[in-house]
Amino acid sequence: MKYPVLIYVTKAGPFLFEDRNPNHETFGRFLLSEHSDPFERGEDDQDLNGLVSFSCECEEVLSLPLMDCQLAIDGRNFPIPYQSFLKRSGLSEAELHLYGEGKNLYAFHFENLKVIEHPYPINGLYSDPDCTKPLKRAPQSWGFAYCFVLIGSFCRVEKVLVFSIRSTWCCKYGNGEKDLEIRTTCPKELLSIQGAGR
Repeated sequence: MKYPVLIYVTKAGPFLFEDRNPNHETFGRFLLSEHSDPFERGEDDQDLNGLVSFSCECEEVLSLPLMDCQLAIDGRNFPIPYQSFLKRSGLSEAELHLYGEGKNLYAFHFENLKVIEHPYPINGLYSDPDCTKPLKRAPQSWGFAYCFVLIGSFCRVEKVLVFSIRSTWCCKYGNGEKDLEIRTTCPKELLSIQGAGR
């Protein structure tokens, strides 16, 4: 089972954008800037902060009960090789110690990440399956929502998991440098996904 996921880029800087200038060496890559004015970079380089900007699928959730960094380094009680975990999560060893030591952690494996062609604010998602109640604010960590999905000439409603993620991490996702999202909680609907609890 793969669960549909949307990523909301939080409003705080730095500002995330995709370089769409074919004359740049960084063409097609996601970059961070201290400036929010798109004309300082290029007319088509839209800031993604404060917008639902990426879609992907959660293939599995790796459960890391009572995270013990030393056991992880030693290769015990850990679902994947430790160095691979650090690289795929984008975390340094110090960051993992600070964030996760002694806590229950969950690593959400994102795949098939795509840039949303027309990013939209959080009120483009709904809290009810009838899609009559737009979200008023982004989730603090993650939350469920409903959205319209166009399939050919038909439109259907889909339940999705929405993550609020800082621009610095979204930049890594966009550039293929990260595919694990680490959180201290996990929705019960995803605990049954293959890999959870291993």
